[in-house]
Amino acid sequence: MFCKVERSYIEDGFNLYGLRACVANFSDCLDLILDRIGPDDSDDSHLTQSACTLYGLIHARYIITAHGLDAMYNKVSSSSSFSQFCFTFFGFGFGQIGFSKFEFDILIPFFIN
Repeated sequence: MFCKVERSYIEDGFNLYGLRACVANFSDCLDLILDRIGPDDSDDSHLTQSACTLYGLIHARYIITAHGLDAMYNKVSSSSSFSQFCFTFFGFGFGQIGFSKFEFDILIPFFIN
């Protein structure tokens, strides 16, 4: 579940520090994320996959900032799909969502108020 990362956060070079080494074609991927080039201009599926990876890395950094935490909280609390897997933990009223760094169903819960 991703929230929208603010454009100003992505454009700030400080927030991108160290990501150039993690993603091939960093500049092209960043241009694709910021809509400087359209998806039609980049028919390369490898570039699209690298751009998705870069956005995921940027998102991971963004959601630990104050603005990112607020954006994720608003997204999760207003999401209709959240109610499908949200339940109370032992009746104490804590909302719970699943988290996993894997693509299969091993879910590690954490709590939000």
